Amino acid sequence: MKKVFIGCGIVVLIALLAGGYLTYAVWPNASKFVQQLIAASDELNALDREYPFDPHVQTGLDPARFEQMLDVRVELADYFATFTAQMEATKQQQEAEGGPGFIGQLQQVFDQLAPVLSEVVARLREAQMSPQEFAFHTRVMWGVLARVDSNLTGENLKELRGRYTKFKEDYETLQRDEHNRLEKLDSLLATLPPEALKTAEEIMARDPARISHALAMTEIDHLYMQPQRIQDMRGGAPAMKPGPAEPAPAEPAPPPPQPEPAPAPR
Repeated sequence: MKKVFIGCGIVVLIALLAGGYLTYAVWPNASKFVQQLIAASDELNALDREYPFDPHVQTGLDPARFEQMLDVRVELADYFATFTAQMEATKQQQEAEGGPGFIGQLQQVFDQLAPVLSEVVARLREAQMSPQEFAFHTRVMWGVLARVDSNLTGENLKELRGRYTKFKEDYETLQRDEHNRLEKLDSLLATLPPEALKTAEEIMARDPARISHALAMTEIDHLYMQPQRIQDMRGGAPAMKPGPAEPAPAEPAPPPPQPEPAPAPR
Protein backbone atom coordinates (compact mmCIF):
# COMPACT_ATOMS: atom_id res chain seq x y z
CA MET A 1 0.00 0.00 0.00
CA LYS A 2 1.31 3.37 -0.92
CA LYS A 3 2.63 5.70 1.75
CA VAL A 4 0.52 8.47 0.26
CA PHE A 5 -2.59 6.50 1.20
CA ILE A 6 -1.49 5.77 4.74
CA GLY A 7 0.17 9.13 5.36
CA CYS A 8 -2.43 11.41 3.82
CA GLY A 9 -5.45 9.16 4.24
CA ILE A 10 -5.05 8.44 7.93
CA VAL A 11 -4.03 12.01 8.76
CA VAL A 12 -7.08 13.37 6.91
CA LEU A 13 -9.30 10.73 8.47
CA ILE A 14 -8.18 11.41 12.04
CA ALA A 15 -8.47 15.13 11.46
CA LEU A 16 -12.03 14.71 10.22
CA LEU A 17 -13.01 12.45 13.08
CA ALA A 18 -11.36 14.63 15.71
CA GLY A 19 -12.88 17.80 14.37
CA GLY A 20 -16.32 16.34 13.84
CA TYR A 21 -16.39 17.70 10.28
CA LEU A 22 -18.61 15.27 8.39
CA THR A 23 -20.76 16.66 5.68
CA TYR A 24 -24.09 15.10 4.84
CA ALA A 25 -22.65 13.70 1.60
CA VAL A 26 -19.90 11.64 3.30
CA TRP A 27 -21.91 10.59 6.34
CA PRO A 28 -22.80 7.07 5.06
CA ASN A 29 -19.13 6.36 4.25
CA ALA A 30 -17.86 7.77 7.56
CA SER A 31 -20.56 5.97 9.50
CA LYS A 32 -19.62 2.66 7.91
CA PHE A 33 -15.98 3.20 8.82
CA VAL A 34 -16.77 4.02 12.46
CA GLN A 35 -19.03 0.97 12.71
CA GLN A 36 -16.27 -1.28 11.34
CA LEU A 37 -13.73 0.36 13.63
CA ILE A 38 -15.90 -0.37 16.67
CA ALA A 39 -16.54 -3.95 15.49
CA ALA A 40 -12.81 -4.53 14.94
CA SER A 41 -12.00 -3.05 18.36
CA ASP A 42 -14.55 -5.32 20.04
CA GLU A 43 -13.17 -8.36 18.21
CA LEU A 44 -9.60 -7.50 19.23
CA ASN A 45 -10.73 -7.29 22.84
CA ALA A 46 -12.41 -10.68 22.44
CA LEU A 47 -9.20 -12.18 21.04
CA ASP A 48 -7.26 -10.84 24.03
CA ARG A 49 -9.74 -12.55 26.36
CA GLU A 50 -9.74 -15.85 24.45
CA TYR A 51 -5.98 -16.07 23.88
CA PRO A 52 -4.39 -14.15 26.77
CA PHE A 53 -0.76 -13.18 26.31
CA ASP A 54 1.39 -11.01 28.57
CA PRO A 55 4.43 -9.67 26.68
CA HIS A 56 6.02 -8.41 29.91
CA VAL A 57 6.60 -11.91 31.32
CA GLN A 58 8.14 -13.43 28.21
CA THR A 59 11.71 -14.66 28.58
CA GLY A 60 11.97 -16.65 25.36
CA LEU A 61 10.12 -17.26 22.11
CA ASP A 62 7.75 -20.00 20.99
CA PRO A 63 9.09 -20.84 17.50
CA ALA A 64 5.75 -22.15 16.25
CA ARG A 65 3.90 -18.99 17.27
CA PHE A 66 6.58 -16.76 15.76
CA GLU A 67 6.21 -18.72 12.52
CA GLN A 68 2.45 -18.20 12.76
CA MET A 69 2.97 -14.44 13.02
CA LEU A 70 5.08 -14.53 9.86
CA ASP A 71 2.35 -16.48 8.08
CA VAL A 72 -0.22 -13.86 9.05
CA ARG A 73 2.04 -11.08 7.79
CA VAL A 74 2.54 -12.84 4.45
CA GLU A 75 -1.23 -13.27 4.06
CA LEU A 76 -1.82 -9.61 4.88
CA ALA A 77 0.93 -8.55 2.49
CA ASP A 78 -0.83 -10.42 -0.33
CA TYR A 79 -4.16 -8.86 0.64
CA PHE A 80 -2.73 -5.35 0.67
CA ALA A 81 -1.01 -5.90 -2.68
CA THR A 82 -4.38 -6.73 -4.26
CA PHE A 83 -6.05 -3.90 -2.36
CA THR A 84 -3.46 -1.39 -3.58
CA ALA A 85 -3.78 -2.56 -7.19
CA GLN A 86 -7.55 -2.07 -7.03
CA MET A 87 -7.10 1.42 -5.57
CA GLU A 88 -4.65 2.36 -8.30
CA ALA A 89 -6.98 1.09 -11.03
CA THR A 90 -9.87 3.09 -9.56
CA LYS A 91 -7.71 6.20 -9.34
CA GLN A 92 -6.60 5.95 -12.96
CA GLN A 93 -10.16 5.46 -14.15
CA GLN A 94 -11.38 8.46 -12.19
CA GLU A 95 -8.54 10.64 -13.44
CA ALA A 96 -9.44 9.70 -16.98
CA GLU A 97 -13.01 10.81 -16.26
CA GLY A 98 -11.95 14.10 -14.68
CA GLY A 99 -11.42 13.02 -11.08
CA PRO A 100 -13.86 12.25 -8.25
CA GLY A 101 -13.98 15.79 -6.82
CA PHE A 102 -13.42 16.83 -3.22
CA ILE A 103 -16.45 15.05 -1.74
CA GLY A 104 -15.65 11.94 -3.74
CA GLN A 105 -12.11 11.92 -2.41
CA LEU A 106 -13.38 12.12 1.17
CA GLN A 107 -15.77 9.26 0.51
CA GLN A 108 -12.94 7.17 -0.88
CA VAL A 109 -10.77 7.78 2.19
CA PHE A 110 -13.41 6.19 4.41
CA ASP A 111 -14.27 3.41 1.97
CA GLN A 112 -10.63 2.45 1.47
CA LEU A 113 -9.77 2.43 5.18
CA ALA A 114 -12.89 0.60 6.31
CA PRO A 115 -11.80 -2.97 5.31
CA VAL A 116 -8.22 -2.73 6.59
CA LEU A 117 -8.72 -3.42 10.30
CA SER A 118 -11.43 -5.98 9.54
CA GLU A 119 -8.93 -7.95 7.44
CA VAL A 120 -6.28 -7.83 10.17
CA VAL A 121 -8.79 -9.05 12.74
CA ALA A 122 -9.96 -11.88 10.47
CA ARG A 123 -6.39 -13.11 10.00
CA LEU A 124 -5.69 -13.02 13.73
CA ARG A 125 -8.90 -14.94 14.38
CA GLU A 126 -7.84 -17.65 11.93
CA ALA A 127 -4.44 -17.86 13.63
CA GLN A 128 -6.04 -17.93 17.12
CA MET A 129 -3.67 -15.13 18.09
CA SER A 130 -4.36 -12.14 20.31
CA PRO A 131 -3.24 -8.68 19.23
CA GLN A 132 -0.86 -8.61 22.22
CA GLU A 133 0.88 -11.78 21.03
CA PHE A 134 1.03 -10.49 17.46
CA ALA A 135 2.47 -7.20 18.73
CA PHE A 136 5.18 -8.97 20.75
CA HIS A 137 6.29 -11.16 17.85
CA THR A 138 6.28 -8.18 15.50
CA ARG A 139 8.52 -6.25 17.87
CA VAL A 140 10.86 -9.25 18.09
CA MET A 141 11.05 -9.36 14.28
CA TRP A 142 11.97 -5.67 14.13
CA GLY A 143 14.46 -6.20 16.96
CA VAL A 144 16.27 -8.77 14.83
CA LEU A 145 16.19 -6.47 11.80
CA ALA A 146 17.69 -3.68 13.93
CA ARG A 147 20.54 -6.05 14.75
CA VAL A 148 20.92 -6.82 11.05
CA ASP A 149 21.46 -3.12 10.30
CA SER A 150 23.99 -2.94 13.16
CA ASN A 151 25.94 -5.89 11.66
CA LEU A 152 25.24 -8.02 14.72
CA THR A 153 23.81 -11.01 12.84
CA GLY A 154 25.12 -13.59 10.40
CA GLU A 155 25.49 -13.23 6.65
CA ASN A 156 22.28 -15.18 5.97
CA LEU A 157 20.23 -12.05 6.67
CA LYS A 158 22.40 -9.57 4.75
CA GLU A 159 19.77 -9.14 2.01
CA LEU A 160 17.48 -7.61 4.64
CA ARG A 161 19.92 -4.85 5.57
CA GLY A 162 18.41 -1.40 5.42
CA ARG A 163 14.84 -2.52 6.08
CA TYR A 164 14.90 -1.46 9.72
CA THR A 165 16.62 1.86 8.97
CA LYS A 166 13.96 2.74 6.39
CA PHE A 167 11.15 1.67 8.70
CA LYS A 168 12.56 3.71 11.56
CA GLU A 169 12.69 6.82 9.35
CA ASP A 170 9.03 6.37 8.37
CA TYR A 171 8.03 5.63 11.97
CA GLU A 172 9.73 8.75 13.31
CA THR A 173 8.08 10.86 10.60
CA LEU A 174 4.68 9.53 11.67
CA GLN A 175 5.61 10.12 15.30
CA ARG A 176 6.32 13.78 14.55
CA ASP A 177 3.11 14.11 12.55
CA GLU A 178 1.17 12.76 15.53
CA HIS A 179 2.99 15.06 17.98
CA ASN A 180 4.79 12.22 19.81
CA ARG A 181 1.64 10.31 20.69
CA LEU A 182 3.41 7.21 19.37
CA GLU A 183 5.83 5.50 21.70
CA LYS A 184 9.41 5.75 20.50
CA LEU A 185 10.53 2.78 18.43
CA ASP A 186 13.73 2.36 20.44
CA SER A 187 11.65 2.13 23.62
CA LEU A 188 9.38 -0.52 22.10
CA LEU A 189 12.37 -2.71 21.24
CA ALA A 190 14.57 -2.00 24.26
CA THR A 191 13.08 -4.61 26.61
CA LEU A 192 12.93 -7.58 24.21
CA PRO A 193 14.36 -10.77 25.78
CA PRO A 194 17.78 -11.65 24.29
CA GLU A 195 16.78 -15.31 24.08
CA ALA A 196 13.70 -14.39 22.01
CA LEU A 197 15.85 -12.39 19.60
CA LYS A 198 18.27 -15.28 19.24
CA THR A 199 15.51 -17.78 18.42
CA ALA A 200 13.83 -15.38 16.00
CA GLU A 201 17.11 -14.72 14.20
CA GLU A 202 17.60 -18.45 13.64
CA ILE A 203 14.09 -18.77 12.18
CA MET A 204 14.41 -15.70 9.96
CA ALA A 205 17.81 -16.81 8.63
CA ARG A 206 16.28 -19.99 7.21
CA ASP A 207 14.25 -18.12 4.60
CA PRO A 208 15.10 -14.41 4.17
CA ALA A 209 12.84 -14.21 1.09
CA ARG A 210 9.87 -15.11 3.26
CA ILE A 211 10.77 -12.30 5.66
CA SER A 212 11.04 -9.87 2.76
CA HIS A 213 7.56 -10.97 1.68
CA ALA A 214 6.27 -10.37 5.21
CA LEU A 215 7.74 -6.85 5.07
CA ALA A 216 6.03 -5.91 1.81
CA MET A 217 3.67 -3.53 3.62
CA THR A 218 4.86 -1.92 6.85
CA GLU A 219 2.84 1.32 6.90
CA ILE A 220 0.52 0.11 9.68
CA ASP A 221 3.14 -1.70 11.76
CA HIS A 222 2.76 1.05 14.35
CA LEU A 223 -0.74 -0.40 14.92
CA TYR A 224 0.55 -3.97 14.86
CA MET A 225 3.05 -3.16 17.61
CA GLN A 226 0.72 -0.93 19.64
CA PRO A 227 -2.79 -2.40 19.32
CA GLN A 228 -4.05 -0.09 22.07
CA ARG A 229 -3.90 2.71 19.50
CA ILE A 230 -6.93 1.19 17.81
CA GLN A 231 -8.81 1.78 21.05
CA ASP A 232 -7.52 5.36 21.00
CA MET A 233 -8.92 5.80 17.48
CA ARG A 234 -12.23 4.38 18.62
CA GLY A 235 -12.37 6.74 21.57
CA GLY A 236 -11.80 9.73 19.29
CA ALA A 237 -14.57 8.84 16.85
CA PRO A 238 -17.60 11.10 17.17
CA ALA A 239 -21.17 9.92 17.35
CA MET A 240 -22.43 9.60 13.80
CA LYS A 241 -25.50 11.62 12.82
CA PRO A 242 -26.94 11.98 9.31
CA GLY A 243 -26.48 15.72 8.85
CA PRO A 244 -26.99 18.62 11.23
CA ALA A 245 -29.43 18.19 14.04
CA GLU A 246 -32.88 19.62 13.50
CA PRO A 247 -33.67 22.61 15.70
CA ALA A 248 -36.05 21.87 18.53
CA PRO A 249 -39.59 23.05 17.81
CA ALA A 250 -40.47 26.34 19.45
CA GLU A 251 -42.72 26.13 22.46
CA PRO A 252 -46.17 27.56 21.84
CA ALA A 253 -46.68 31.11 23.09
CA PRO A 254 -48.76 31.41 26.28
CA PRO A 255 -52.36 32.56 25.69
CA PRO A 256 -52.99 36.29 26.16
CA PRO A 257 -54.31 37.26 29.59
CA GLN A 258 -58.09 37.35 29.78
CA PRO A 259 -59.82 40.49 31.25
CA GLU A 260 -61.18 39.99 34.69
CA PRO A 261 -65.05 39.96 34.81
CA ALA A 262 -66.72 43.12 36.09
CA PRO A 263 -68.04 42.89 39.67
CA ALA A 264 -71.74 42.08 39.95
CA PRO A 265 -74.02 45.04 40.89
CA ARG A 266 -75.10 45.23 44.53
